[in-house]
Amino acid sequence: MGVTRIGRLLRAVLLLYAASVAVVMLVQIAWPRPQAEPEPADAIFCLGAGMADEVSPLPDEVSRSRAQTCTALHARGVAPVVVFTGAGNDDHSAAQAMATTAVDAGLPAEAVIVEPRAHSTLQNAAFGLALLQAPPEHVILVSDAFHLPRAWVIFSLLGTADLSLYATESDFEAPLSTRLKWSLREGAAIWFNVGRVAVYGIAGLAGVDRETRISWFN
Repeated sequence: MGVTRIGRLLRAVLLLYAASVAVVMLVQIAWPRPQAEPEPADAIFCLGAGMADEVSPLPDEVSRSRAQTCTALHARGVAPVVVFTGAGNDDHSAAQAMATTAVDAGLPAEAVIVEPRAHSTLQNAAFGLALLQAPPEHVILVSDAFHLPRAWVIFSLLGTADLSLYATESDFEAPLSTRLKWSLREGAAIWFNVGRVAVYGIAGLAGVDRETRISWFN
């Protein structure tokens, strides 16, 4: 009987994961093109991906595309600053790598805010929002389409009520195999982050301070 229950549980977990992967893939395919211009905002958040390699100061192609998208949005006047957020390898942060890419592409240095510590989307939100001079009323999140729904949930839970989502152009151009790889990863990340949010909330009810709870989610 115990083995039967375990088998049913495993099937339920696999079905839930498969459904999550399918939804993420659908989001990528169905994301509007062309995208609507975001309403004016207090800040653009450029959510970091990775680095070119384990020692390079350069961003990988996903981070580079996000930085270029943020540069283009700023040039169109939708927000006064861009918050580049994300850790990288041992010696360089994705945030700084994206900021350098953006400045080289024409983003004014005075519009740059660099948050180099975040190892997760939850930390992107917590650490990045803390660098703004005042709590923002409206924020634009820039990432790939597969990542934006999860980012929206996390930024909303951390207190940003008015959010616009803007996907990078590289997401639209990616081959199906790459989109499938992203979907497989994101399908797992969704439920991993559900657990993180639950721990964050329960620990808060138990009296653990916010900064300590955020530090758990590297």
